[in-house]
Amino acid sequence: MPTVTQLNTYVDAAATAIAAGDYTTALPNIEAALVIMSGLPDVTTAGTVTQFDRKALKTAQKMCLQSANTTRGIQRSRVKYTNPTG
Repeated sequence: MPTVTQLNTYVDAAATAIAAGDYTTALPNIEAALVIMSGLPDVTTAGTVTQFDRKALKTAQKMCLQSANTTRGIQRSRVKYTNPTG
């Protein structure tokens, strides 16, 4: 059974990766957190409701996908050719 501690571990790892601009590392951590969160029910204890924000993780996942995709693909750079025969 998934635990809140496991969830926090993945969320913390994702947040650290996002802060470092490492979106490709953040994605698997967000996805793991989503899977764990799917097995955790919202809980009411002594009148206090603990509710998990699944939508916020999905938003973070979408942002990471977009950010990771902007660092891939065709990269343009200038190349200066010189005449080898002088």
